Amino acid sequence: WGIYIGDAVAMPAHWYYDVRDLRETYGLIKGYIKPVDKKPGSILGKSNLYGAGRSRGMGAGKNKLIVGRLILKGKEKYWKEPDWFYHRGMSAGENTLEALVSRVITRSVVENKGLNQPAVFKDYIALMTTKDAHNDTYAATAHRMFFANLDNGLPLEKCADNDGH
Repeated sequence: WGIYIGDAVAMPAHWYYDVRDLRETYGLIKGYIKPVDKKPGSILGKSNLYGAGRSRGMGAGKNKLIVGRLILKGKEKYWKEPDWFYHRGMSAGENTLEALVSRVITRSVVENKGLNQPAVFKDYIALMTTKDAHNDTYAATAHRMFFANLDNGLPLEKCADNDGH
C-alpha cells in the first residue's frame, strides 16, 4: 500500500522544484493535503493536447485532439489557460492518475491470477476514457501518445511510444 500512500502525500508537491516555493504554498507537508488550484509558472497550459510533450498546438495537424476528447474529458480547459496546477480539484489523500493506473494493473493481475494483457488494456482504456472515472487533471506524455496512436488506428500492442525526453 506504500505506493498509494506515498503518491497521495506527494501529490500536492508535484512539479515543485523550489523548496522555498513549496513551503510558501503549503508549509511543511505532514500528511494528506488538498492541492492548490493555481500555481504560477505551471507548464500545464503549455502541454500538448494532441499527444507528446509541450507546445500545445504541436501535433494538431497529425493528430486529433486527445485531451478533452478521448481522455481527461471536461478538463481540457485547464490545459488551455496558464497557471492551473496539474492536480487541481483533487482532494487531500487522493491518488494521481499514475497511481490509479498502477492500481488497475495490480487489480487485473490479482483477478486474472497473472498478467492478462487484453484485460489490462480494457481496464486502462476504461479508466482513461470514462468521464469522471478519476479526478486528476494531468495525464503524462506516455498516456497522451498512447491514445494519439490508438486514435490513429495502431493496434493496442503498438500504441506505447517514446517522445525522446
